[in-house]
Amino acid sequence: MAVGAAICLASCAARRPTHAAALDCVERADADRRSCLRGCEGEFEEAFVRCYGGPNSCTERCETRQLACQAGPLHDLTLCAEAAENPRSCQSQLHADLHACAGRPDRAACEEDGRHLAVACWQACRRAHGFALERCAETFRTCLDGCVPR
Repeated sequence: MAVGAAICLASCAARRPTHAAALDCVERADADRRSCLRGCEGEFEEAFVRCYGGPNSCTERCETRQLACQAGPLHDLTLCAEAAENPRSCQSQLHADLHACAGRPDRAACEEDGRHLAVACWQACRRAHGFALERCAETFRTCLDGCVPR
């Protein structure tokens, strides 16, 4: 009975995750967060358009123009920040930096430095492409204002 209990406890005991498993888990959690935010953003956009009397032909025309305006800047922002196919993207650089820290005696400090570089990179991407997206948003609001009778 004691042996059975020991086996059960050993198999039921919490296992310490590996560093790679923790990074994978964080990436999945981050992807889930982004997906959740996209869903909330979509609901907000629908409610926003309803504030201007939409959906109707005028608001739909504004939305079509908005999507066309955002396409280039969003593509460039994604390429800069997240694109796995871009070895110079912030996300790719972060993965490379974290991988380079493996086996180093100062691994935690090395990884922290990598994360700080990634944050700085993401901020630079937002600065580089944010103005174009803000301009699209202003144009969108101006267009929607034209859909509301004076």
